[in-house]
Amino acid sequence: MSLPFFEELRARLAPLHPIPLPQYRQGLRDSAVLIPLLWSGGEPHVVLVRRSQRLRSHPGQIGFPGGGYERGDGDLLATALRESNEEVGIDSTSVRLLGRLPTIATITGYRVTAFVGVIPDERTLEPAASEIDAVLYAPLMRLARTKRPFFGLPRSALIWGDGGDIVWGITGSLLEALLVHAHAAPGSSAAGQVSQM
Repeated sequence: MSLPFFEELRARLAPLHPIPLPQYRQGLRDSAVLIPLLWSGGEPHVVLVRRSQRLRSHPGQIGFPGGGYERGDGDLLATALRESNEEVGIDSTSVRLLGRLPTIATITGYRVTAFVGVIPDERTLEPAASEIDAVLYAPLMRLARTKRPFFGLPRSALIWGDGGDIVWGITGSLLEALLVHAHAAPGSSAAGQVSQM
């Protein structure tokens, strides 16, 4: 694990102080995601999930583990950790939390708070078959920005490798926000840069 990279990233993210839930009650449903990071092959990777094709909302789309706030959660961080455990088996005690990103409101009526954390490795991740079709590992610093048509319009998206997996929408916006901080971390220039394609 590259401690300098993750420690610098922690210093650049918003702190984990409690977020009062009443500020989210404006007709939007509170939700939270975990952006899990791990160090593999000499570079940071981000863990993404491909949602099941059988789900009613956003089937087949790529996102982060997470979901809607439930009363028993207590706070949004608990929501992100609970959902990450349910969806891919991430043990909340194994997550080293680094911080959070600014909350984003979606056009579908959600307000999403993203927490960033480091997990030990990918070997323990097991997707819940009812919700997740696959767990994906994207090299964070080698994500490439491109334009792809969605709903009849060219929209910004992120790809990696052969470009077969595409991240866009709220997930893409959160990743872009994370990359702003990550590019300033030690070792980031050696790993690559987000490019315009």
